Amino acid sequence: NVSATCENYLTANEYHYVGSSMTSAPVSSYNITSGGNVNPNFYYYDETETNPNWLYAWKPASTSNLEPGKGYALYTNENYAHSLQGNLINQDFSYTITNTSSAGGSKSWNLVANPFPCNINADDLINDNDIAVFTKALYFWDDDGSSGTGYNSSDYITYTLGGGTGGNGSGFN
Repeated sequence: NVSATCENYLTANEYHYVGSSMTSAPVSSYNITSGGNVNPNFYYYDETETNPNWLYAWKPASTSNLEPGKGYALYTNENYAHSLQGNLINQDFSYTITNTSSAGGSKSWNLVANPFPCNINADDLINDNDIAVFTKALYFWDDDGSSGTGYNSSDYITYTLGGGTGGNGSGFN
């Protein structure tokens, strides 16, 4: 067990996709705003949702701890350095991906977070995992900074083994 603090720098008026590299980081660490109020804009994506409208797949994150490997969407109206404290994940890690496209609704997407406090090589992630159920593509959020008014498909960078495309100018590295 390696106890550590990891910081994320969050920009105001944008959505951020976040996760935890800790074994027991509390959800409440992301749910607090500057006034001490609970942030209602903290969600996870439930791919198994059967409602045909994909927006219903976004569920409020309300469990006690962040689940390592699970991605979360956070909207904040302030700039701040966010700290997570806990024990780092420092061994092989497995996270279950679902694909219930036959159920309709949620378009078979999974929001997955890096469970480690370091970068992951995208080619290795594709090659070393059984992701044939996907299109062997990774999608990364690249917010356009429109403060919630201009979100569209160009806000994503798409990466395959052939390279990365799209996004709002930052590209894929």
